[in-house]
Amino acid sequence: TETTKPKDATLTKVTMVFPRSVEVLDDAHVVAAYKLGYFKDEGIDVKFEQSYGTSDVKMVSAGQADFAYPSPYIQLMGHESGLPIISVYQVDIRNIFGFSVRPDSGITSIAGLKGKKISLGDAGWASISDPLLRHAGLDPKKDVEYVATGENRAQMVNEGKLDAVLTWEKEYQLWDAQGIKLTFLPGEKVLDNSSNSIVVSLDTYKNKKDLINRFVRAYARGSYFTKLNPRAATEMTLDQYPSIKVKFEDALKAINALVYIDNNADTVKFGYGYHNADKWTINVQDALANGLITKTVPLADIYTNEFVKVANSFDKKKVEEDAKNYKLKPEHQAK
Repeated sequence: TETTKPKDATLTKVTMVFPRSVEVLDDAHVVAAYKLGYFKDEGIDVKFEQSYGTSDVKMVSAGQADFAYPSPYIQLMGHESGLPIISVYQVDIRNIFGFSVRPDSGITSIAGLKGKKISLGDAGWASISDPLLRHAGLDPKKDVEYVATGENRAQMVNEGKLDAVLTWEKEYQLWDAQGIKLTFLPGEKVLDNSSNSIVVSLDTYKNKKDLINRFVRAYARGSYFTKLNPRAATEMTLDQYPSIKVKFEDALKAINALVYIDNNADTVKFGYGYHNADKWTINVQDALANGLITKTVPLADIYTNEFVKVANSFDKKKVEEDAKNYKLKPEHQAK
């Protein structure tokens, strides 16, 4: 059943945490939903914050944030440690992760990383990297060396100090636009799973279903708008975060990657937010194989698809009109 809040009601303050900087191109669909008033339409005043390492799921479970956006392995490690969390909306329905290397490195595949040093933003990111290496036939504990390099992880590879860097669709395109020209080795070629999703605490899940309904519907509206008008979402994001000093057409490449990873046959059939059981089974099997968890976590404990119908209950014609009628700045219009 569709639920809405009166537009003149006091807005519900909500915090969403991301496992990296918020001043990036990755979340253009969220920026669009925010700037177009989709969250406000749902009675929500949303604030976006950066978390560090694996703190996002911990913040949600402790009530310090309402929504988080972790990778599946970080979420599964949370289940292993007993955190009361559940995914309510699948965002990245494809495997977004991979590695980037210098174009002159001679490395042309993930299997080619054997014996190399890999740059990670945080030591905890090994949980994301390990499955990619295993599916490429490598033993992450013997065949590679991880180096945690924080915010400078791309520069370390660009300068030749390390061999490869763990990255993802939407991020490496931004690096390219910033002048860090690396070659991306997509993990999707070796591992066809799903990536980050929206996670809440079990307390929120049990007691604030209406808030989840409203939040994911606004989120889905932003995703649909971005699919229809990626140029508008690009413009909004660059306006929102002036610290992202890249050319518009270069930024657009990252937004087009966002559209690619957030849309597939599942979104056509089921709508936005749908969790694919087969892909999540792979995530669980990988987490077991890599020692991230010690016992199987039932899929019913990991995610729920009960919010998919409401998430997609928005007025699609209204969003289509928004996308069609958005006035781009003259310099951002398609040539």
